[in-house]
Amino acid sequence: MKLTIAYFYKVMDDMQDEVLVMYQEVKALTKDALPYVLNKELRMVGMFEKVITKCVENGELSLTEKQISLVSHNIFVQGQMWSFRRWALHKQYTLQEYVELQTQLLIQNVSGSK
Repeated sequence: MKLTIAYFYKVMDDMQDEVLVMYQEVKALTKDALPYVLNKELRMVGMFEKVITKCVENGELSLTEKQISLVSHNIFVQGQMWSFRRWALHKQYTLQEYVELQTQLLIQNVSGSK
């Protein structure tokens, strides 16, 4: 799971400008384009759902389906946050620090460990 999160956050770092522009311009998308973009996002969230489900099946985590879904959306949004809040985050964290801290907080929260 950690590698999947790190890879996704790296992609978000590489595509910061594109992610920011996409969300700024989403209101201008055509009726055909908007569902396409939103479905792509849901497919990416689905990628995290599959990884987390494997962790549950392996006994690494204990989560319900609803929790798996919400955690997956959280991972996705936290990856995008690197783009949206880069003006502030880049002053405090390197990408590596951001990935490590976000992943640590996520795992602590879903596993109940401290």
